[in-house]
Order: sequence, then C-alpha cells, then structure tokens
Amino acid sequence: IATYPDESQSTSFRIYGDDWITVYNLDLRGGYYSAYVSRGIGIVFDSCRIGNYSGYFGLSIGGVTGDSSRYITVKNCEIDAGGGFEEDWECKYTENGVNIGGETYVVTIQDNYIKNWGHSSVYLRNTTSTNFNDSIYVIGNEFTSPDINYGRAVNVDVYGKNATNVYFLRNYIHDIPTTNQINCYGLEFSYNIIDGVVGSSWYPGVGT
Repeated sequence: IATYPDESQSTSFRIYGDDWITVYNLDLRGGYYSAYVSRGIGIVFDSCRIGNYSGYFGLSIGGVTGDSSRYITVKNCEIDAGGGFEEDWECKYTENGVNIGGETYVVTIQDNYIKNWGHSSVYLRNTTSTNFNDSIYVIGNEFTSPDINYGRAVNVDVYGKNATNVYFLRNYIHDIPTTNQINCYGLEFSYNIIDGVVGSSWYPGVGT
C-alpha cells in the first residue's frame, strides 16, 4: 500500500476511530505517513514492513492535541525509511520511525527492527499541558541508522510531568549518528545496549 512523499499530508494507511483491528504482514510505504492511527483502541501491527520511502513518518500514533489512542501494539515489524541522506535535511525536519503523541495510553513497541530514521527512530512527543501519556513500553527493539548522518534512536520530549510509566528496556542501539535525547519525568531506561553513537561528520555536538 503506497502513496508518494510529495503528496502533502498524504497517508498510505490510516485507522481513524476504529477499534480492535490487527494489521498483519502488510507492506505500508510512501506518503507523509506510511501508517497513522488516530482515535483507535486495540490496534495491532504484526510482522509488517512500514515506512519505506515515506515523506516523514513511518507510523504515527496520535500526534495532535486531543487525539486519544489506547492499547496499541507494534511487534515483529521492520520499520525502515528505505534510504539515506548526506545533508542537513534530517535535523531540520521531524522524520520519525514511530511517532507517539496526542493522548496515548498503553502503547507497546516490541521486537521490531527500526532503521535509518533521520530525526528519531522512536519519538514520544507531548509538549502541551492538555495531553497526557501513560504506559508506553519500548522493549526488545533493534535501532540502527548506518546510512544517514543525523538521527537518534530515542527522543522523549514531554511537557512537565505529563507522562508516567514510560519504559525503554532491553533495546539494542548501534551505529547511530546522534546521541539519544530524554526530557521526561517518570521514565525508566534500563538494560539497553548502546554500541556506537558515532557522531556526525558535519553537525557538531550530536555524537560522543
């Protein structure tokens, strides 16, 4: 299933206001969003390929104020941007493999292979006082970005204390050009392997 990145705000696959759906073994590519869940409950993505040549996001869950999604699971998927850049595009635009925002509750991102996302492989973003995130589990994933020169595995940017029970556990992070960024109360980052934050050849201060 595909649209093309130059179609502004296009979505290849969207679940809006639907509940208890399993998406299995599909190739979701292209679009501004390759896949988007909005106001969904009980949505599962299992063994899918997501994000190949997307314009900005592989999978976006919520993402805007008042957009509540609950009990979302992404497992055994390959979330690959499908290309590489040798310029500053990635640091200027938000290009994320899994983008979590709005009001999201009980989201599990587990046992996925996530590759070459220019801003963040997983981005939990909540910068308003009216949204809240609870029970976000990122467990057992492999993050890598060997073909681009800007991009981190994890970025958590949460307003005040508007997130609880956020867990990043047992992930394998390697060949990432940019340091991870965490700005959140109530987050546990444990038992992860970080092997090679290599830094950027042109953008100072993003790797050690």
